[in-house]
Amino acid sequence: MKSFLLALAVIIFQTSSFAQTGWQWAASGKADILYPGSIFSRGVVSDAAGNTYVLGDLRNADVWFGSTRLSASLGHTVVVKYSASGNLLWARQYGSGTTYPSSITISKTGGVYIAGNYTQDILIDTFIVRKSEGSVFIARLDEDGGVVWAKGDVRSNSIYYYATYLATNTQNDVVMATVHRGDATVQSRLLTGNGLLLSAYDQNGSPIGVSGTRTGYFCSIAGIAIDDKGNGYIAGSFSDSLWIGNTVVVNSNTLGYNGYLYSFGSDLSFRRLKQIYGNSSPLTCSALTCDGQGRVIVSGTSSGIADLGDLSATPAADAKLFVACIDSQLHGVWINTISTIDTNATLNAIGAGPDGNISFAGYCNEAIQFGAAPAIPSYNADRIYAAQYSSTGTLNWVQMATGNYAVWVTGVAADAYGVSVAGSFKRSATFNYLDVHDSLTLSSIYVARIGNITGIAKSSTINAHAYPNPFTDKIIVSNIAIGTNVQLLDVYGRILNETITTGTSALLNTATIPSGTYWLRLTDNAKNISTLHMLKQ
Repeated sequence: MKSFLLALAVIIFQTSSFAQTGWQWAASGKADILYPGSIFSRGVVSDAAGNTYVLGDLRNADVWFGSTRLSASLGHTVVVKYSASGNLLWARQYGSGTTYPSSITISKTGGVYIAGNYTQDILIDTFIVRKSEGSVFIARLDEDGGVVWAKGDVRSNSIYYYATYLATNTQNDVVMATVHRGDATVQSRLLTGNGLLLSAYDQNGSPIGVSGTRTGYFCSIAGIAIDDKGNGYIAGSFSDSLWIGNTVVVNSNTLGYNGYLYSFGSDLSFRRLKQIYGNSSPLTCSALTCDGQGRVIVSGTSSGIADLGDLSATPAADAKLFVACIDSQLHGVWINTISTIDTNATLNAIGAGPDGNISFAGYCNEAIQFGAAPAIPSYNADRIYAAQYSSTGTLNWVQMATGNYAVWVTGVAADAYGVSVAGSFKRSATFNYLDVHDSLTLSSIYVARIGNITGIAKSSTINAHAYPNPFTDKIIVSNIAIGTNVQLLDVYGRILNETITTGTSALLNTATIPSGTYWLRLTDNAKNISTLHMLKQ
């Protein structure tokens, strides 16, 4: 896994030769022949059991996910859930009326949150969200796609579409970040001028806090992330000025944009500000995530040398993209450069797994080189890449995929069992030998999974029973095959109890496990997987 041994397939794709890593499965919707249009991917998350949730934006189309038909006339916001083995679990749509979904996140206990903009009264399941409430909607879903609550926020005439981002904290509250131009009212609090704002709700939908900081007019946001200690971060790009308290920070890049990184506390107060410089070229930040060590990982685009102020990237020919690791005090830890001659190359998404590895993905249609690793040659097709660094910045692996006409990346989600990559494509896309097709839509969405190719089968046929649920001092699992691997995991994906059965049942001793939410994971000899949400009282 640690050595980078480059191998090139000669027909339809290129991939690095890490034996235990590969595209496991890929899935997409299918347009209805009578109502073709577009559906765009807006993000992806995964839970501790490896289930994947994809956020979509349905426009002037009817799309089939399995036997479920979704129609844009019934709602533009779409969420589709797949199991760890790629089986479609459900597909649902929300927000009758005009909505523009932009962000999805998930809490440690499995609550899924979605957000976006809206322009009129909308109906999210049974919840009416009035236009008088604001310009941004936010809703919590349960693991079956049911709406727990929904509401509007941020009354302003100048909220950017697709500039609202979500993250959850250690208390499973959800925090929303967005940019406003001009005055904005958030949770009844007036924020004046241009700025960044934070708005938090608890898991029951009750408002619990608002904060803001002033910015210049030309400021964009790339995302929000919160670490396991409650430290929060917002990254983006600006070309004029930012504020931290009463201190003004002016963009020092005469060639255009620089990046920025704000930190904020559990009380939402803005604490620190770091400027990320593009020496000899503009620099934009595109995504961020937090790892298990309390560090923030920021990615972006710069044709020069990305500079953190206290740490600069090593100069490289044709430098285009960067990934930087920064500690909670906003000091640089490491920074890596990705080189390509493709001026349209992007690094759109990044996510840290419970193992500390950092996965990211983007678009590149020319040769691409990750640091000192051998370059991956160009290929005569639209192409995306997915790659992973270790916690110290060492390259673990690279995977490539191609599009028949066009293919993009919009999200990455990493968990204990693999990495999910989501995006949009036209006509078809190929992930190793796995193809997705939709020749009717102008744009369709895909999700593809990378992981241990011997770890998960495509189908799951385990029909076990686990009880009691909720449990106290033990869990009994029955109706399983001999040799089934039974694992109890916490919400971070860590294995707390494990046994391989010698009969058709198993007993797990859970007396010392604290109260909370857990996952029971069963893997049989055929590598079929079944997961069950468990609760300890």
